[in-house]
Amino acid sequence: MVIKYKTATSPFYEELKSSVDDYFSVKKMSKYANVQMLIKSGLTLAAYLFSYIFLILGSYSLPVFFLLEVVLGLGMAGIFLNIGHDASHNTFFRQKGLNRLLLNSLTLIGLNPYIFDLLHNRVHHAFTSIEGTGYDIPLEEYSILRLSRNQEVKPIHKYQVYYAPVIYCLIVLYYIFSLDFTVYARKKLGNNSGIKHPRFKLAELCLNKLLYLFFIIALPLILIDLPAGTILLGILTAHVVASILFTIVGVLNHQIYESVFPEPNASGVIEKHKKEHELEVTIDFSPYNRIVNLFFGGFNTHVAHHLFPNICHIHYVEITRMIERLAIKHGLPYKRKSLYSSIVSHFRYLKMLSSDKIPA
Repeated sequence: MVIKYKTATSPFYEELKSSVDDYFSVKKMSKYANVQMLIKSGLTLAAYLFSYIFLILGSYSLPVFFLLEVVLGLGMAGIFLNIGHDASHNTFFRQKGLNRLLLNSLTLIGLNPYIFDLLHNRVHHAFTSIEGTGYDIPLEEYSILRLSRNQEVKPIHKYQVYYAPVIYCLIVLYYIFSLDFTVYARKKLGNNSGIKHPRFKLAELCLNKLLYLFFIIALPLILIDLPAGTILLGILTAHVVASILFTIVGVLNHQIYESVFPEPNASGVIEKHKKEHELEVTIDFSPYNRIVNLFFGGFNTHVAHHLFPNICHIHYVEITRMIERLAIKHGLPYKRKSLYSSIVSHFRYLKMLSSDKIPA
């Protein structure tokens, strides 16, 4: 089935877009990255690279060793949240080549830029929260977690609220060593079927993973003067830290108690304007908190991102204020919660979906 959206205009989005355009015009600002964004991204990249260099070249006590691994994990998440994601949307610079260069920073954390761009921009943004389109492959491919009302209930789901945190702590390892290959193997994503990837992309993908294994596991085992078990535990620590942050942005925007999953009609049409659909299915967390905004790279102002993916996330706070005001004016739902209440809501959601007795 080919998925389409209702083609009628949206007075809400037309007024919002006009307000956003006026904002940049009056302020005489670019929609791309500003100095603050470039400094933040540079510091993020430096934290990752220098923590890695210090780890493999220095000799430290165990507390310092594990602290550096934590910083490495924070840097991994930061590269994804604050560099690779924006670069994939070409919002750092006007020149697409420079954005593509920054997108390749994902290889430093074991992710494949080609697969990420394919899955994120051509599927997730095109078919947000529409099941069966590939917008959330882990949800569709694996049944160990039930994250949607439309998934079949299994006996193990009764305990998912307890074991989900363990899975979440390993999610980055799944992304690196499984998801990229799963996406490459799929022949249908969104409205595209019979997908044929360039053959060199598979070689590039495999090389990416081998280099990551060498630099993140093999080289530390060779150079760091600690027992192998301790080194591997440190590497796991870095990936657990990154996984927790990946999970926060992966589930809190679309999979909490207040989430909805619209279904197309028999003709494959979603009965909403595309932008109003994005407003309905996306939830912000702590959008006006400066610390959260600094680190989460616009994922906490995710409604603004889904409505304006071609604008750098550094500008999303002001755009979010416009969204909230105009959503109220037009009688449309804008959902935001604190980071803490979003986490609580997600586990409430897991609990609700642990059985087939779901409240209407």
